[in-house]
Amino acid sequence: MRNSLAASRSNWLQLPGILVIALGLLSPRPVTAAEAQSTTNPIPLIVMDEVPLTDAIESLARMAEINYILDPRVPSRNAITMRLENRTAEAALSELLKKHSLTLAQNPDTAIARVTHATEQVHVVSCPDCKGTNAVEPLIVMSDVPLDQAILKIAERARLSVSIDKRITSPSSPLGQPSVSFRWKQVTSRQALRALVDNYDLTMTESPGGTLSIEPKPKEP
Repeated sequence: MRNSLAASRSNWLQLPGILVIALGLLSPRPVTAAEAQSTTNPIPLIVMDEVPLTDAIESLARMAEINYILDPRVPSRNAITMRLENRTAEAALSELLKKHSLTLAQNPDTAIARVTHATEQVHVVSCPDCKGTNAVEPLIVMSDVPLDQAILKIAERARLSVSIDKRITSPSSPLGQPSVSFRWKQVTSRQALRALVDNYDLTMTESPGGTLSIEPKPKEP
């Protein structure tokens, strides 16, 4: 039954597992492109059936136009099942995160939220220089890029010299050898750098000469 319905609805979106977003299922008239893209219009039906949690978060966050980064401690392979009616993409994302004991930790200085465990105490680091020191990038996209390479690429866009501590990508590091994937819109390179550093528990200090030193945070006693 599900397959026949999905096949008959050209405005249903299916992703790995089954994630169906029916923009026009309950609407008495065709939905325009502008309406479909609106972040404030309720979506009549959202169905998630054995969808990887990260895929579900990514789809809803993109529809809600929310820049986010996933805390590496959040399980990425969990498959989820969920059915929601008449929710905006942002409300659906909020319910999804709450159901899985996650939250969006906002940092107004970076405009990039951190998806992390609801019980995690996230210390938001102020970055007053993040907004005005570089031009806004319309879109920054990375897919499975090693963390150190992602930092270097973003720093290059900001015309910044960066020194990355080798412990960050060492096989013995608590982080392992992380790779990053994200899609951020309308942020500066410094905002992107700060979001990466905060998400992976790193520190970023700038020398008088303008070189950024990125190191693991010291362990608390």
